[in-house]
Amino acid sequence: MLATAEQQQIVLNGCGAPLLQAAIDINFAARYEALLSEFPKVEDYIWPEHYVSLTRQQEMVTEVSTAAGMPMRYYKATGGWWERTKKYPRQDIRAKIEMRQWVTFGMRVIPPASHYGGGGSFDDIWNALRLHRGEVLDYDADIQTPHSPWCYTEQAYYTVLTEGFQLLQDLELLLPQGCTEGWRVKTDEML
Repeated sequence: MLATAEQQQIVLNGCGAPLLQAAIDINFAARYEALLSEFPKVEDYIWPEHYVSLTRQQEMVTEVSTAAGMPMRYYKATGGWWERTKKYPRQDIRAKIEMRQWVTFGMRVIPPASHYGGGGSFDDIWNALRLHRGEVLDYDADIQTPHSPWCYTEQAYYTVLTEGFQLLQDLELLLPQGCTEGWRVKTDEML
């Protein structure tokens, strides 16, 4: 079923115009599509034969995030995820990673309280970019179905983590702290 105009607008609003423009400027769509094509889901690769342990995943995220200048902390609740530590200087941008055999990066930009922020998973940002360039998306197959790189080796995780952190850094450079320009304004009844 094709996404309705309302569903498309929800995807675009969820991303936010400033983040969408930053993603266009860094060629986010092509870079994310390259990760998806290089690291697809392989049905024959099943756990545990093609699985990197959680302990090793934690070590890799610590290593790569620290090298990128974005130290992440692991949280065990509800399956586990990583978030950037509170010591990171950009408190207006949240970053999150979920990893199993797939790797899902996400970010959220938090402008001043009078404006709506934007963000989502890299998949959400990619879908917003696809809509922006005029693609017609299927609601179930494109918007509701997650699209993430799948990793079956340590080297694959390192590659995906390194490029994921580079995408985060490149986006952050184009999103000035405290900026309200381009973010949707909350009305009085929403404040």
